[in-house]
Amino acid sequence: MKLRKIFAGMSALAIAATMAISASAEEYKAQIMIQTGAYSFRNAIQDDTFGGAATGKGIEGYDYNGKFICWSDDVATDWNTIEGNSPITFEDATITGDGTYTVKLLGDLTANSDALNILGVSTTLPRVDTNGEDEDPSLEAQKVVVTVDKATIDGADIEIPGEGKAVLDSETEGQLNVILANQWNDALGKAQLKQVPKESIEITFTVTGLDAYLNGDDEATTDDGTGAATDTTTTDTTDTTAATDNTAAATDDTTTTTTGTGTAATGNTTTGASAGLALAGLALAGAAVVVSKKR
Repeated sequence: MKLRKIFAGMSALAIAATMAISASAEEYKAQIMIQTGAYSFRNAIQDDTFGGAATGKGIEGYDYNGKFICWSDDVATDWNTIEGNSPITFEDATITGDGTYTVKLLGDLTANSDALNILGVSTTLPRVDTNGEDEDPSLEAQKVVVTVDKATIDGADIEIPGEGKAVLDSETEGQLNVILANQWNDALGKAQLKQVPKESIEITFTVTGLDAYLNGDDEATTDDGTGAATDTTTTDTTDTTAATDNTAAATDDTTTTTTGTGTAATGNTTTGASAGLALAGLALAGAAVVVSKKR
């Protein structure tokens, strides 16, 4: 009877290990989205005309995925293919769990414009508010919360217009996009951002509540809306460069996808995969001990 209980316990450990490994396989995409005063742009991942979802479906089948686009003779054209333009590249992030990530634009846009119409972070993270819908327009009300920690242009802090803080893109359904500037948005003062990079734009953000969401924990955020997981036992910070279906990695090497640091907001630094393997190892070790004693 005792032996049966022991094996039942080992089965539970094996199931837990499988669940942990499965959770660690989830990956999400993040990238800078931008539009200059001259309407050159990199649109949101979800945009199926000029954005990340436009691969093979854009104008005349053109692939806009991962490229910075400008208008040349009224045709949307890859910025880097026009002679005389300073190269523009991107460093995207692969989100694997709660943690801190950075996305970048590298290059000189000062010859293109003296202002930005739109600047933000587009992601494939699930947009689900605490009521189980995607109707609440506030970042803090989401089960998975994206908090902008630092945003700079050429090393100088970005002065976010309007209320001075990033807002949720309420027009994107089902996935999370965060906006720092939008000249058509009331909360952002309907103002352009009067900073343009000569070298770089960097946006660092922290994701919280994702681990709890993936583990099926309905209480993915704390009562104060900070998004910190309330009962997260496994934090997935596995380093990987595998692309998702929505990846914006460019075929001409203009975009680099990197995995973020994955610094756990909860302080738990055990990766999902390693935790799962550790549990599986523990189950096997337990079996060996039981067999030994049975002899």
